[in-house]
Amino acid sequence: MLEFLQRLPTSYPLEQILPSLRDIRRLELPWKGLISHLEALPFTCCRWRDSAEREHLVLLDNDDEDEDAYSGGRVTHVSVSASGDAIRVRACCTNAISQQQLLTKINTSIAGELTVLLWEHMALPLTPSQ
Repeated sequence: MLEFLQRLPTSYPLEQILPSLRDIRRLELPWKGLISHLEALPFTCCRWRDSAEREHLVLLDNDDEDEDAYSGGRVTHVSVSASGDAIRVRACCTNAISQQQLLTKINTSIAGELTVLLWEHMALPLTPSQ
């Protein structure tokens, strides 16, 4: 699967499409939990672990209502390091398309999940101890 993803003609880091995410992946957050949250989103997905113990999730954009139907074959690949402290998210397509055409429901949903994880992680120390 990784070989297939690496050979796609269009592939951009998610933070290049959504610049507001640029610094999030530099944070040492518990990224492993994110995979389960993303897997629960209402998209077709495939999850696996590679020989280096990295977790991978591929989400398929199968939105038939998309006005850019000619740019079909869009997928988003999320990988989390074995230690869980590093994340990589790439928006890809089987066709040569622009970055703007990769701004899909999946990628905005992932951006939302990243924001929630960041917010939860920052807000936890603010909760009163019992």
